[in-house]
Amino acid sequence: MREKPDVIIAFGGPEVTGAIKSATSTIPVVFLTDDPAAEGVVDRLARPGGNLTGVSVMQNEAEVKRIQLIKDALPNAARIAVLRNPDRPRSVEQLQTIQEAGSVAGLEVTPWDAASINELDRMLSGAPVEPFDALLVTRDPMLFNQRTRIVEFAARNHLPGFYFWREFVEVGGLISYGPNPADIHRRMASYVAKILKGAKPADLPVEQRTKFELVINLKAAKAIGLTVPPALVARADEVIE
Repeated sequence: MREKPDVIIAFGGPEVTGAIKSATSTIPVVFLTDDPAAEGVVDRLARPGGNLTGVSVMQNEAEVKRIQLIKDALPNAARIAVLRNPDRPRSVEQLQTIQEAGSVAGLEVTPWDAASINELDRMLSGAPVEPFDALLVTRDPMLFNQRTRIVEFAARNHLPGFYFWREFVEVGGLISYGPNPADIHRRMASYVAKILKGAKPADLPVEQRTKFELVINLKAAKAIGLTVPPALVARADEVIE
């Protein structure tokens, strides 16, 4: 690296973290990723080793819960589309987790693959939405950046959308279940502060975010003619009306 910062903050998941790990073994790195031990980013969560530590968002656990939420919101749902980036590291495992959870819940899972904005364009302009009862959007930086278009597509086609980050719901999506971004940023900032005060990343255990929030947009539900069960609304951490 031409510049040598005191700390590197790595968002974007295993792709970004892996690239930074390859680029430097000395500059401290605080990352946000899915499963850093399985991705080969750190040796162990308790004692990461090397120059990296950070926060794991435990995506697969959240995917299972979101499948359950689909059945809670749509008891008669039988078939769902899963919008994902197949080129992401461990995307095969991610899809298997969703399919297994879907099978338990009585849901047929069909992947909608989009590895680039061009592929997403084709998907949003030509995907057959009639057979599907809901849309599940997986965690991916490209899909996150295109969240407004994805939410508009779901609303236009009266397709209930379920998302990982609350930002999708804030721009009109139906339901999100995942970690609170502000909480994650605070945790990452605390690690940066510790490192700047002399702590070594190797000695700072990777944090696993076990607290997730459920956000429901009742305005979006009304727009597509959906009544969200009151019991599910009562469980929400935040309701947008």
